[in-house]
Amino acid sequence: MSEVEEIIARLVGLAPNAFYLIDAGGIIRYANPGASEMTGYGQEELVGDHFEKLIPTELRQHHTRYFDDHSRSGAPIYLMGQRDALPMLTKDGETRAVGTSIVKSDANGELLFGVIMTDMTPLKQAHSLLVQREAELKSSLTRLRHAEARFLMAQQLANVGSWDWNIATGDLYWSDEVYRICGYDNTSQPPGMTEVARMIHPEDRDKVKEAVDRVLTGELDQYDIQHRIMRRDRKVRVVRQIGRVERNDLGRPRLVIGSVQDFTDVSNLQDKMNEALMRETEANRSKTEFLANLSHELRTPLNAIIGYAGLIQSLDFTSDNQERLKGYAGYISHAGSLLNELVGDILEMSRVDLGLVELREQELEVGSLLEKVRTMSQTRAKEKNIRLYIECAKDMPQLWGDRLRLLQVILNLVTNSIKFTEPGGWVTMEAYVRRDHGIRLAVSDNGCGMSPDDVSRAVARFSKLHSVWTSEKQSGLGLGLAIVDALSKLHQAKLSIDSTPGAGTTVILDFPPERTMVAEKSLTLDTAS
Repeated sequence: MSEVEEIIARLVGLAPNAFYLIDAGGIIRYANPGASEMTGYGQEELVGDHFEKLIPTELRQHHTRYFDDHSRSGAPIYLMGQRDALPMLTKDGETRAVGTSIVKSDANGELLFGVIMTDMTPLKQAHSLLVQREAELKSSLTRLRHAEARFLMAQQLANVGSWDWNIATGDLYWSDEVYRICGYDNTSQPPGMTEVARMIHPEDRDKVKEAVDRVLTGELDQYDIQHRIMRRDRKVRVVRQIGRVERNDLGRPRLVIGSVQDFTDVSNLQDKMNEALMRETEANRSKTEFLANLSHELRTPLNAIIGYAGLIQSLDFTSDNQERLKGYAGYISHAGSLLNELVGDILEMSRVDLGLVELREQELEVGSLLEKVRTMSQTRAKEKNIRLYIECAKDMPQLWGDRLRLLQVILNLVTNSIKFTEPGGWVTMEAYVRRDHGIRLAVSDNGCGMSPDDVSRAVARFSKLHSVWTSEKQSGLGLGLAIVDALSKLHQAKLSIDSTPGAGTTVILDFPPERTMVAEKSLTLDTAS
């Protein structure tokens, strides 16, 4: 095996997807370790056997007919997403949903099929979780509506304060309930109309005056409004007030009679219902956007994988093609990594939601952690001509945390900075010890920055921001910062964002002092903290 073939074999062997090479007779000629892990069969059990062993019995006849038709006249490339996920039968009899992409190629006169299978079961589980959360939200909303109905019935059965106002004499009468609602002692005389007017909230006085005037002039038979009052104990309450005018024989207003009811609790309940409705609307929007983004983002790396895999199959494995093969293999590796990141983000968010993330904590060298992230990010940075810097003191103490999770956190932040920074810019990772001996990690860039509104929603799930320079929505599912925030909280770290449009962004992680493994040597303190 040549060096290039060995590189390709290793890349395919490391891929989480199942890769098969199948001849025109349906015999599996090659299966990677990912295929073995997905199906439960050993590679030696797959290679040499017919591909139909992976098809549920009731579908094999249909599959054979489809395979024959595709062999004779099918397109050279079939992409996952052109139809729904297909059922695949594992060794232990379990049926799993898989997305399938196929490349048909004539290799030295022999018809071969390159097949890539992606296990869609975790994605369907994530979707089921979203549907479940939506159902729970609707159930909560129904309970709120029922609670409101019961509350309104109780209000109808309750005593409502009554009042009347003699227009000619100016005398005002209040029942005991009106005294209670307005915060007055019922042994005292009712206040005058001037004091009543002052009791109405300044922002509502014009509304109340207009309603009373329309009744006095005969434009309306009665008014029914809600407004705020300021009680003598300085508490603000929401009341519902109803008023009707009695007239004398000449048709002139003689008496205004009415009722007042403390409506504060009902108003608050309506506010909560409005908030719940907004949350439901936002949840539906997020779900729809998530599914649309998911479909698009999965196709992008899969198209690259299929395309370059087809190019590799079309080349002879000679020394003249080694550089091209290495390049194609690199593209496949990059696309596979992107696909793995997308699926990984979904699964990681689901694991956090279900409380399944367990930290494997140890003493960590902060400088080594940042160097590892720089190495992992170097390729992306070079593609955009972005410089990566690290500012970390040599005497930095160790940090107590989960190495894999913190690598994920910092890598997500650096990846975001590279994504939102123009070519020729810079991204800096820095670490230092605050005055309280807690460690602060920060990732800064001189990218496009964010507005205050964008900063407030940047950590929200499925939030995809626009670049102020390109006005284009960025790729990905919008889970990066949400995962960073969730994993940071598992480390009791506080996430904060400082950003200025057109100037750049700094994302800060402040770990508590108890996670600093204090060494006997002196600590480098941040003089500004």
